[in-house]
Amino acid sequence: MLNITLTRKYMHLINSETSNYNFPKCGVYDDGCHLVEFIRNHYGQDLKRTSASTSLYETKFSVDRTHFKGHVGRWCRANMNPYKNEMLNGINTQAAEQLFSWVKNYANILSSLGWRRMPIYLLLLFHYKNLERMSIRPTHVFNIASSVPFTPTVSLAHAADTEQVSKYKEQQKQKKTFPLTTEETSCTKLETEIGVKQQVSKQKQSKKKTFKVADMNSIQNLVKKMEELVNKEEKKEIRQRNRKERKNQARINNQQQ
Repeated sequence: MLNITLTRKYMHLINSETSNYNFPKCGVYDDGCHLVEFIRNHYGQDLKRTSASTSLYETKFSVDRTHFKGHVGRWCRANMNPYKNEMLNGINTQAAEQLFSWVKNYANILSSLGWRRMPIYLLLLFHYKNLERMSIRPTHVFNIASSVPFTPTVSLAHAADTEQVSKYKEQQKQKKTFPLTTEETSCTKLETEIGVKQQVSKQKQSKKKTFKVADMNSIQNLVKKMEELVNKEEKKEIRQRNRKERKNQARINNQQQ
């Protein structure tokens, strides 16, 4: 009878093998001994012999160094020892446990987000973690748009900008080809005046807001706005520091007198 947990793990590895076509020669798993036993017992029987399953069958698995202390079985100690696996020399096999320990600090936040918002939060969380690890500022712009191949089924930011530009040009062509009548022109003017008034009122209400809608139209505008805000904050801190130094100097002068 197949073990459900090990079957799911096996299917996950098989899907990784068939999707990437570049499965590593070595793997680390906290319950690697049971996984290897499961593969060896069912390979060629319940598990069909394929290129993916054969590659997985030949993969060298070891238990990570954190959990290996608790594996006391004779076969496990002899065959799953990470310290005897030369392919793991210099490899941090505890990376997953260390990252999990760090993510646990955000457990309360993640549990309150729900399944829709949590993946987005995790994506941003790991992104900023990587930036911190590589000493890169959050406002840094990665020039990846030019290196991403055009894929019709994928919606990217630069692809969306290109589509908006093409739609705008198409609208301009249609306006020249089919000019508006007098009634349509008057209605358009009225709608424009109403829109301008509404926009002015919204601008008055949102003067205290840091970002405007125009700043969010493109990544370049957003980064430029964030840099301006950073420069303002830096200048503000410098002014406050200089003011504090002048006050301290004046206090020292008064005490000396």
